[in-house]
Amino acid sequence: HSDISDHQDLRNRLVATVEGTTSVAALEKLDAFVVPAKTIDLAYEKLLKDEVDALVFDAPTILYYARNRGAGRVSVVGPLFDIQYYGFLFPYGSDLREPVNRALLKLKEDGRYHRLYSKWFGSN
Repeated sequence: HSDISDHQDLRNRLVATVEGTTSVAALEKLDAFVVPAKTIDLAYEKLLKDEVDALVFDAPTILYYARNRGAGRVSVVGPLFDIQYYGFLFPYGSDLREPVNRALLKLKEDGRYHRLYSKWFGSN
């Protein structure tokens, strides 16, 4: 809805998210009315059918959807809130940890990370 410009506008609003995720707790802190969905695709459907006022979930997932399948039908608004980070998990002592870390650093240093991010999620 066009009257939502950031997360504080979600108070007392119907907001879809995926059930059992950290987004549920974040929305409850904002006093939003959480409308849980089993999958993100079902949450998108609720938004497109106007069953909810907004949708909150992980930023990469939302940005990708808005830039691709949802282009022209949805908009991402406001800054990130309740920021959480992704990571890779390896078994203790894994030989993969160092090469993966080096590869990620190289992607950042030579600009490929930014180009990939922009391609899939839009510019920051």
